[in-house]
Amino acid sequence: MNTFTRSPALPIASAAVEQAIRHSRNNYLRAISQSYWPLLREVARTKKIGDSEQHLQLLNNLAVLEYCDDKGPWYDVNPLIREAEEFNE
Repeated sequence: MNTFTRSPALPIASAAVEQAIRHSRNNYLRAISQSYWPLLREVARTKKIGDSEQHLQLLNNLAVLEYCDDKGPWYDVNPLIREAEEFNE
């Protein structure tokens, strides 16, 4: 049984949740090259993305998420990536 996608019983143990979060975060981190960290910090600060290929790649690979409210769309860094040491450097 894959412990990342299934839990044998309810309630789900907090250790299983933390393990799934770490696994997902590590998958995202492997897909982000060093050159993208400044762009991610910029998106976190401005809540906007540019039209560059790099910004669009971050949006397409879900490193950046699009949100909508009554004022229209805005963007932010995936919460899993926000926890990474590389993001907070």
